Amino acid sequence: MNGPLLERTGVSLERLRSFLAVVDAAGIARAAPGQPARQSLYSRQIGELEAALEVVLFERSGRQLLVTEAGRLLATVVRDALRGLETVAQTARQAPRPFTLAAGDSLLHWWVIPRLGGALVKDGARVEALSSQDAAAAVHEGRLDFAVVRLDADLRGLEQSRIGVVEYAVFASAQLARRASSNHAELARLPFVLQTSEPSLNEGLVSLIRRASPQKPALLCETFPQVCRAVQAGGYAGLLPTLARAELPARRFRELEFPGQSKLRAAMALVWRKKALTTRPEGERLVSLLASQLTLPA
Repeated sequence: MNGPLLERTGVSLERLRSFLAVVDAAGIARAAPGQPARQSLYSRQIGELEAALEVVLFERSGRQLLVTEAGRLLATVVRDALRGLETVAQTARQAPRPFTLAAGDSLLHWWVIPRLGGALVKDGARVEALSSQDAAAAVHEGRLDFAVVRLDADLRGLEQSRIGVVEYAVFASAQLARRASSNHAELARLPFVLQTSEPSLNEGLVSLIRRASPQKPALLCETFPQVCRAVQAGGYAGLLPTLARAELPARRFRELEFPGQSKLRAAMALVWRKKALTTRPEGERLVSLLASQLTLPA
């Protein structure tokens, strides 16, 4: 079957790379902005691939071009194949291959990046800030080698090594904390700053606030490090991972507790795709090193 398929004129490395460029850019126009000739080429090549493989790779929804299930599967296969070719070439010339890893911005900021070094990055590394769900999807699709994610993300098809638990607490400056006691209503009236990249983590706190006060958060930020900066400025209370204590010394900042509030915890895991390790001779070593170095404090 392999022979006849590869002999079809619509299947070629160039067409597969063009297809992958369109998938990664989420559209033909985005894959070749301001280049109508290349956009036309991409469109034709994708049509030829679909005809040769006898599958639909994209579907249109208004002006959007959406990847089908068959398209996502092909993208993963192509990424694996291209990565394997790169590994062969790098092995032949003894060139190291950097690994890629994603995690939430707060975990990168306060835990992952400070612990990457020595044997871990001797061959190079690239990190990317993504939500747990997006990071797991990127590993599953072969766009990244590893991710550190919450266990409530969709981890089907991925290998995992649990690395511990991240705890969260409400932080405020000592001056701001003095404005509130353990009284629920007084706490709820503090100006709160919340991050938007992982909205599910805010739900418990928002629910507690709204029981006592109809007010909305005073400030919305994209990430936890931005929340930390707002808390450091002194004008806001904010929910943060307790890893942020490194930047919020106890002599100047307090951890606030709402009456009846339970500790917010998130179990974390290092995840990877088993098949992807077959293209990395050092894959097992990397898994072991990452799991040991990134294990969270008890």
